[in-house]
Amino acid sequence: LRWNKLTVTSNNGTVQNGVLQFNRQKLISDNYRITLTVTTKDNETLQTVLTLPKVVGIRFNLYSDSIKRGVHYYLNVEGQFSSHKVFPLDTSVLRFAVSDGQLIGQDLLLPAQDTTKNVIIEAWYKPNSNYYLRTVVPVKQAPDNDSLLTDPGQLFKKKKRN
Repeated sequence: LRWNKLTVTSNNGTVQNGVLQFNRQKLISDNYRITLTVTTKDNETLQTVLTLPKVVGIRFNLYSDSIKRGVHYYLNVEGQFSSHKVFPLDTSVLRFAVSDGQLIGQDLLLPAQDTTKNVIIEAWYKPNSNYYLRTVVPVKQAPDNDSLLTDPGQLFKKKKRN
C-alpha cells in the first residue's frame, strides 16, 4: 500500500509520508512506547506499539590518553541503549563542565600557555541527570619530539644501493 492510501496516527506524535515525529518528553513519560494506528481506505484499522531504545548508561570513549595544549580535544561520550547498541551522543543531549580550558561545542581547548597538569571533565545526560560521568585527563607536559616527524616527501623515496 502507498502512504496516500493510509491514515497513520500516533498517541504522541505525527506521521507524514512514513516519517514519524514525536514529542520527546511525552515519549519519556510513556516509557519510550509509541502507539501507531493505521487505517486503510477500506476503514480497516490496525494498531501496533513500538518501543524505542532508550539510554541506559553513558561512558567516555576518549581518543587519546592526554590533552595537548593549543589542540582541540574531542570529548567523546557514548550512550549505551536498551537495545544493547552503543552510539555517540552530542551536546543536544549532553551537558559538559571542565576544570580548565574552554569548551567549544564538544571540544576542549587549552591555551598554549596554560600550565595545568590535569583537567577534570564532567558530563551529564540532560534527560536523566543520574547519568553522570567524571574523569581526570592529564595534560601533555613534554614538548613534541621533532625527530619523530617525517617529511612527507621522504616517505616514498627509494634508497640507493651501493
